Amino acid sequence: MREFYNQRILIISLNAIGDSYLSSSVLNLCGISHLNNDYNIVTLSDAKFIIENIDYKNRIYVNKKNIFSILYNIFRVLFHKYDLAFNFFEGRVNTLFFLVCRAKIKIGYINFKKVKDWSFKKSKVYISGIKSDNNLVWNPEMNFMDKIKLALKPLNIDTKDLNKLKFSNLIQREDEIAQENILINYDSRIPGKRINIKVVSQLIQYLLNSGMHNIHLIDYYKRIKEERITIHKELDLNTIINLFSKCKLFITSDSFLIHLADAYNIKTLGIFFDTNPESVFYNYKDKFWLKLKQNSDDNAEIIFNKVKELLIINENN
Repeated sequence: MREFYNQRILIISLNAIGDSYLSSSVLNLCGISHLNNDYNIVTLSDAKFIIENIDYKNRIYVNKKNIFSILYNIFRVLFHKYDLAFNFFEGRVNTLFFLVCRAKIKIGYINFKKVKDWSFKKSKVYISGIKSDNNLVWNPEMNFMDKIKLALKPLNIDTKDLNKLKFSNLIQREDEIAQENILINYDSRIPGKRINIKVVSQLIQYLLNSGMHNIHLIDYYKRIKEERITIHKELDLNTIINLFSKCKLFITSDSFLIHLADAYNIKTLGIFFDTNPESVFYNYKDKFWLKLKQNSDDNAEIIFNKVKELLIINENN
């Protein structure tokens, strides 16, 4: 297996916070670790709260909704030369930055058409600057982390220890850990992945009426008003991890937080509408999911019944 040293490496990740988080897992991989190489990233402005906690030498933040921000940061990327450039996830803006950047070797996934959900489409690895006979294709039955593994295969890097990042600089407050809370996150940057506000409100009422009073809700946009639960409106990464450490069940939409909970082995119930759940989870212990129709009137009741089932399992273990 090959190891890389003193390389200037660029990661391009402008789709979602979760993609930037997953892409950053390569920094801890022995054969290409940040300890031996200089990592740079082009990512979303929204991802700053997590990327600032990862060992990048340089970070470029782009507002995808602002054409000036895109063009300005393309010129910033063009100003530098790189040894390696990775684009581990598809996306038209990703592809633009990936193709124009000046790198000796480029490996990743490219596309020019808008696609609603990549978890159901095959993706071929694009390779430039290095000879490779491999016809590498990611299939929908594979995991998102396999996209990273496939992209690293032409470099002959050992990926058996590739894992989602945990943050050693963030410390859990163990004296406060009660593990009695139900933590809920309904939001996602992609509207089609959000749990409907009406469904969340109904679910909270079901939980309260059943005597489950220790309910914590992540509600950054302040859409829900309920005095009988604890609502968290402003969260940094350290606070999120401490909330995980004190919950007996995390109920969440398909968002960045589902990947972070997966990394920390938190008991999780994922609520999915379009995405293939098996593409998302990497550590399957204590991971559960429901595949629902976005506008179904029964969603709150279905989720509540699944929560009751999981809590009974929890009590019996």
